[in-house]
Amino acid sequence: MGILTDYEKVRAAAGSYLTGDQYKEQQAAKQQEEIRRAVPKFEADGQYIGMLAGKNDPVNSPSHYTSGGIETIDFIEAKKLNYNLGNTVKYITRAGKKDNTIQDLEKAAWYLAREIKTLKGN
Repeated sequence: MGILTDYEKVRAAAGSYLTGDQYKEQQAAKQQEEIRRAVPKFEADGQYIGMLAGKNDPVNSPSHYTSGGIETIDFIEAKKLNYNLGNTVKYITRAGKKDNTIQDLEKAAWYLAREIKTLKGN
């Protein structure tokens, strides 16, 4: 947590002070909730799909992409990741949830290496 100033100690004692880590956690939770609410799921014709709690939809919301409270595609789009970085995230988040964990991590590494190579101009 670090060293607190006298002012910070008084605020902490009063319960109105968040440490840096607490603040970051709070902001991350708020951001995740905002993304969850802001990114609805639509079919190609614009119809709202929505995901039923506890129901696995292997086409629109496969379970290996929905763990952790946010779908991987929603995170990738919210962060505006390109193809290589998006696939890196995709394979990392599904590692251990499908057939071959090592293969998923190798695919993630391959896409990440390709992105680094592109950025270096090679």
